[in-house]
Amino acid sequence: MSLRWEFVFSRARAGLFAFCVLVSSLGEAGPLVRKIILQGDFSVPAEQVLEVLPFHEGDPFDPKQLDQGLDYLRHWGVFDVLEVRLDITSHGVDLYLQLHQAVIVTGIHVSGNYPYVESKILKRLNLYVGDIYTPIRAEEQVKRIKEFYQREGYYNTSVVIQEESSAEKNGVRLIFKIDRGFRLRIGDISVDGNHVFSKERFISKLNPLAFFSERKLKEHVRGIVDFYRKKGYLKADIRVVKKEFDFEKKKVHLQLLVEEGPRVMVRFLGDAYFHKRSLRRTMTLFKEGSFDEVDLEESAKALEKKYRSAGFRTVQVTPEKELVKEDLWRVTFQIHPGRRIFLQQFRFIGNHSISGRKLRKQMSIKKHSFSNNGVWNQKKLKKDFLLLEKYYQSNGFLNAKIVDWKLSKTPSRFRDIIDITIDEGVQTKIGSIEFSGDPIFNKKSLLKELNLKMEKPLDVTLLEKERETLLIYYTDHGYPYTEVRQDVEINEDRRISIIRYEVQPGTKVQIGEILKVGDVLTSARAIDHAMSLHKGEPFSYNKLIDSRLSLRRMGAFSMVDIEPIGLQEKEQVVHLRTKVEERNPFVLDLDGQYSTDANFSGAVRFTNYNSFGWAKQTHLLLRAGLEEARGELGWLDPRFVGTPWQLSISGWSNYDKEPIQTSLQHGGGFSVFRQFSRIGFLNRYELARTHILSGSTNDPSALRDNTLSKVITSGSYDNRDHYGDPSRGIFTLLTAEMINEIKGLEANFFKIRSGFSHFYSPLRRITLAQTARFDHIQGFTTTTNIPESERLTLGGDDTIRGFEEDRLGPLNTAGQAVGGRTRWVYNGEIHFRVVRNFQGAVFFDAGDLGANARALEWDTIRESAGFGIHYVTPVGPIRADYGIILDRRAGEHFGRFHLTFGSAF
Repeated sequence: MSLRWEFVFSRARAGLFAFCVLVSSLGEAGPLVRKIILQGDFSVPAEQVLEVLPFHEGDPFDPKQLDQGLDYLRHWGVFDVLEVRLDITSHGVDLYLQLHQAVIVTGIHVSGNYPYVESKILKRLNLYVGDIYTPIRAEEQVKRIKEFYQREGYYNTSVVIQEESSAEKNGVRLIFKIDRGFRLRIGDISVDGNHVFSKERFISKLNPLAFFSERKLKEHVRGIVDFYRKKGYLKADIRVVKKEFDFEKKKVHLQLLVEEGPRVMVRFLGDAYFHKRSLRRTMTLFKEGSFDEVDLEESAKALEKKYRSAGFRTVQVTPEKELVKEDLWRVTFQIHPGRRIFLQQFRFIGNHSISGRKLRKQMSIKKHSFSNNGVWNQKKLKKDFLLLEKYYQSNGFLNAKIVDWKLSKTPSRFRDIIDITIDEGVQTKIGSIEFSGDPIFNKKSLLKELNLKMEKPLDVTLLEKERETLLIYYTDHGYPYTEVRQDVEINEDRRISIIRYEVQPGTKVQIGEILKVGDVLTSARAIDHAMSLHKGEPFSYNKLIDSRLSLRRMGAFSMVDIEPIGLQEKEQVVHLRTKVEERNPFVLDLDGQYSTDANFSGAVRFTNYNSFGWAKQTHLLLRAGLEEARGELGWLDPRFVGTPWQLSISGWSNYDKEPIQTSLQHGGGFSVFRQFSRIGFLNRYELARTHILSGSTNDPSALRDNTLSKVITSGSYDNRDHYGDPSRGIFTLLTAEMINEIKGLEANFFKIRSGFSHFYSPLRRITLAQTARFDHIQGFTTTTNIPESERLTLGGDDTIRGFEEDRLGPLNTAGQAVGGRTRWVYNGEIHFRVVRNFQGAVFFDAGDLGANARALEWDTIRESAGFGIHYVTPVGPIRADYGIILDRRAGEHFGRFHLTFGSAF
């Protein structure tokens, strides 16, 4: 006869304590899990659910593990019902899991949201793609949308939810249809307590012609208070005591109560140096709205701080307050700035091991020069002393100190010298690095990861970072629970140190299930291929980060989050909850452009960012203009066969009208691209047939139809601080093309293209930009006839401004440009940031184009200079330039206007 108990509970914790007592009565060993039976309505694989549980059939039954397993399933976020029934016999425990798969939000969209973009509305919601859908949470979003519109001034806005079910994904797509309400204007305005400014001034500040909103009302009232304070009424306060809404007339009537307070006149005596407006902005009086003794002292301290930061070391500011008459006060700040200190030279005393030049590089204060004002600043000086001490410590001088410093005047007495006395102390070097505990990895591998090396100076600033480096190394090799203790022993003379690490790696962790949420259109296989971590592999934090970045780079998702399940509980198997939010896969882009060279053009581009659910991109481009027409069909694989390389395939048909020729081209190609931080590599193959419709040449055979096969390899390096508007950094590009003519004259040749750009900002608002380019075409034989369509050109928007497009270089008998084989171009610009996104520019362009390298001579170089206005957008500047030809020849114009989009180089 066997005993049998049955427990049913839905939250596991409810009856576990009593159950533990019961289990303990069955024996010390406890029962085994005999069966795990999954029941209910769910579509996720049963095998995956069982793998998520931290126990399996045949394992000893542990109520804590059961509770933990239910937490894992809840955290997965796909079940809204989890009920457990335990059937206990003398043979073991039969565990019945009743599961019900929740309805998941697979998409959230809004319509009727004008004048706001969809993303602005979605930011107000707290329901996201991948969350469990409930009617209550959906209605909460309706309330949030209505509140947002009311804050913006739209009253009686209605929001209707439309649900589109997805049976195969057990999800629902939510569409919030917004019918925005009416807007109000400010009606009657009554003002009480105003004596200084008339009611009309309040009406103009509140702007009754504009639409009303609570947000704007607060801004306007705050603006009136600031206006009062600027006029000296520091304690002014304005409150809206009454608001009457007349929805029939669409008006809101306001009643304002004003407390003006006394007027305060603020004046500055002494050598002000700064403009009065600048001093007023620095003080706390106008910000805090008070002028008692404490506020006056705080304002005086703020003024002294401002003067000291400008080099006035001995500045003194004395505040005074006096009552002139009733409700009128005068506040005076007596300023004694003293002599302004300019630092001409830094001298170091006691620095026997490190040169003064290296020490000066560590300091933020620089000596007086054209690009640096070099003024004395005590706050910066204290920070610099700490930086110098830290620099010494990083070189093994553990007890180095800045002992003293003093200022002295130069012989001219117009500048100052600062003498800094240093006590270096003894340099400590690393004698050995030892590992104990259970390092698992050999000492050579661990030492290779560390920056501190034996026989090198002990950098105490790196010690904690070195310990973290070891933790990261173990974490990336499957040991995320590693503990590392670090100890440093220094001998008596403080010249030799020993660094000891005690390593306890803990349990090796493997990746379990990849639990996907939110993948409605995207196939599970596409997500798996994009991830660097897979089931059964050792856990790696770096690979987890790389997986997240790889999914984002695919372009199919607007949000990606990968969260380990079981890592906090230190489980041996960790599951990855991969939650994605799919972006709208179908995007239609329309654009129109104009440039002086390409003239007017327009384009329609249709892109599918998740073709066939593979997270691949396809696009169709149709462009038409006065000088060009193009049709293109392309395919992009962001992670080709699961690697970081991008594969793109495209086919096109292109009509191009240029000064030296008019052609029609049909072709196709494929390329692979890989980005390594700032370095990029591209390999491409193209096959294209070109039909020449018209052109100019010295060699009639060069103006021919051709079919060219191209193998292209290029590499680039880019460390610019901004793509559209760089202020510093460099960009280099080197491209080599191997070209074979399949039909026609069967010309075989190669092209070399190179470019180097440099950006430097000596001052905050000024940027020096320059680039040098060199291009060359070389035939395999001396008689190789290069097709006209492949020759280089010079002149126009993107080479030498001031000249017409492609009108420079070798000419035919009719005086028309025919292109060349060797070209160099130099462009230099100075950008002046004027206001907001507007820039002024002056430039100088020069270059030459010849039939070969020997044809390039000093007297064939063409030059131009000019000026322009640029408007900077996130993707590049809109440029309006006027180039002036510096070496005009017969028949050439004085210059030319250029209007283009994008950088000149």
